[in-house]
Amino acid sequence: MEAIGARPELESVVLYTGILIRPYAIVQHLGVRIVSGFFGPIERAARAAGRPVEFFPADFHGLERLALGMKPRVVLAVTSPPDAEGWLSFGLQAGASYRPFCEAMRDPARLAIAEVNARMPRVPGLPELGGNRVHVSEVDFWVAHDEEPTPLPHEAPSPEDVAIAQHVAGEIGDGATLQFGIGAMPDEVARLLANGAAGDFGIHTEMISDGVMHIHNSGKVSNRKGLYDG
Repeated sequence: MEAIGARPELESVVLYTGILIRPYAIVQHLGVRIVSGFFGPIERAARAAGRPVEFFPADFHGLERLALGMKPRVVLAVTSPPDAEGWLSFGLQAGASYRPFCEAMRDPARLAIAEVNARMPRVPGLPELGGNRVHVSEVDFWVAHDEEPTPLPHEAPSPEDVAIAQHVAGEIGDGATLQFGIGAMPDEVARLLANGAAGDFGIHTEMISDGVMHIHNSGKVSNRKGLYDG
């Protein structure tokens, strides 16, 4: 994104993104239109400054369907380095990008480009869904980029967050299957559950936040969900 932002000759480029974690140079590029599935602080500030940033409201399934249907000419992903057998892991985040990336790398008219980061941990996925990995022999290009993954800042819950979290946690009983997003309020719900009486929880979630980690550490996750048990 920094390299594209440094190319003044580009025109009519549309970039579909997740949440931007910093004000990349591309945000200031007048020839690039950003369509984002998440409107975080960077996107809101860019929009307020008159930059061409648009919001595309959808869940991960919707974003994946969009990518599969549009068949963009170039698909990018950050991966771990290849292991001894040549496998690149999608690491911490596969989101809606894994299947579109696989389709692009198997289409001779399209490009699949991996940004290989030695600091990206290897995270295995379900074997029947591809294992959260691709083989280096199938990608069109890969470039090495050494950078620590960006941690989310810790937010202390507001009194309103605490009040909402207490109400939500009170509705959750033994054996519930839980899903969490980002933020102080869901982390507070998780903290209350980790310290509360209920347990035998399943986790089936888009992300593993610090709150989810605390529930696991409390010993209250059995993952008896009826779908992907364990």
